[in-house]
Amino acid sequence: MFDKQVLRQQSGEDPEYLCFTCHENILQGKVPKLCFSNGFEFPQIPEELKGLTQLEERLVAARIPFMRIQKLGIDRQCGLKGNVINIVNPVNKTASILPRNFDDDSILQVMMMRKMEYKTAYCFETVRPKKVYEAAQYLSKTQLHQDEGIVLSDEWSSKCKNEEIQFFYGNQSENICEPVKIDSILKKNDPEHAQINIANECIDANFGQETLILDFDAIENSTAVKFAPGEGQKPLSLLKDTNAEALSFPTIYCGEPRIMKRTDITRTDIAKSDARNRDRRCAIPSKLLYSYKLSQTFQIAGQISTCLRKKKSGNSTITAANMLDNDFLDKILQHDDGYRLLKNIRSSPAYWQDRQKVLLAMIRQYGIPTLFLTLSAAEIKWNELMVILKSVLDNQRMTESECEALTWEQKTDLIRRDPITCSRYFDYRLRQCNKFIILNKTGLFKDYPVVDFFQRIEFQNRGSPHMHGLLWLQGAPKFDENEPESFEACSR
Repeated sequence: MFDKQVLRQQSGEDPEYLCFTCHENILQGKVPKLCFSNGFEFPQIPEELKGLTQLEERLVAARIPFMRIQKLGIDRQCGLKGNVINIVNPVNKTASILPRNFDDDSILQVMMMRKMEYKTAYCFETVRPKKVYEAAQYLSKTQLHQDEGIVLSDEWSSKCKNEEIQFFYGNQSENICEPVKIDSILKKNDPEHAQINIANECIDANFGQETLILDFDAIENSTAVKFAPGEGQKPLSLLKDTNAEALSFPTIYCGEPRIMKRTDITRTDIAKSDARNRDRRCAIPSKLLYSYKLSQTFQIAGQISTCLRKKKSGNSTITAANMLDNDFLDKILQHDDGYRLLKNIRSSPAYWQDRQKVLLAMIRQYGIPTLFLTLSAAEIKWNELMVILKSVLDNQRMTESECEALTWEQKTDLIRRDPITCSRYFDYRLRQCNKFIILNKTGLFKDYPVVDFFQRIEFQNRGSPHMHGLLWLQGAPKFDENEPESFEACSR
């Protein structure tokens, strides 16, 4: 029973490996916390949901997570700015923008807007009406959508006898969508820059999902549907919307609710399991950034709940009367007592303030650090990383020499498609560098052993991680600009 629950036989010739945490649990006869049997396994993706584009998925998803995703640096990795806005998607109204008469090869230009009055689209793609209808029909029969009371209208699937393509049905509000001409977006007086301008407007300026670059010369006179499914709706709290993640990404969770078998599993545990799963369906930037924001929201809510139970600020007890006193509130905010709940939230100002106190304590005890060290990720030059990414993402076995011959565009595309593997590989190299080079007694500083060190991991503007570190070396010579002998001693 234990072998079937934990040690599942995998197909393939590659050996199976266990992390140290899982290995220790298995040796003790325990089921690891992040084991698939605890509810972390993904469902099989049906044919109806395979190959959906970003916008096609948004059309059939019961939730629309509006996120401001920006491209970072020359590598064009993705970063999130601001919060995630969780909006209920009226599936029947949204899907009604599709024509009722379509065949297997029909396509339609669709512009998804935050508001109809905005000039730039949140997402602009070519969608396949038949593919969207099949996906919506499948999802409407799943358990999660039935629990949400989502039923696909029978009228939507009926054939329209009119020759004119219908984009509306029933008593649909006029401000949810409208047909627009593509050539009205293009600059008629500047045809040479028309394609560049529309691409910038729909990709970089809107900060939306990944967008398909179209041949605008071929569709200049075609009609696109412009709609705003979230306009006029009140956003739902991610804390109260239990199934928001599964409803937002139907191509990942296939309309099935996630039921965890242990009560001590947190949102951070779920995000870790999804990101490190051998099934890389969760490696897309939009899902990773969504999971990060969801995990952070639950962490902050948990810290607030803990602070309310403690009812203390330093040595003083906080009462309801104190919270109604504006002078008292200004006082605790002025002394940063109101932000102490964030000190366990990584990368928050309160967290780094706490780490700063640790560093200052180390300086008081050991003195000024001997060395300042910076290590940056060079993913494009790590051929062994390219081998891993090719195997994980494309299921292709390549040698390091073959990966070295890949173009810069091919390498950056692999890095963008799986930032988690790149970050984990950087973490692995950093650990090995500390173990065998920096902190090893026979390593780089064998003559001057490392007494202590302080490290901080940051992510650069291009999206890749790097490390800043301080080292205290035992018996190391000290530089003095007034003593020429110190030059030679420090340069050895």
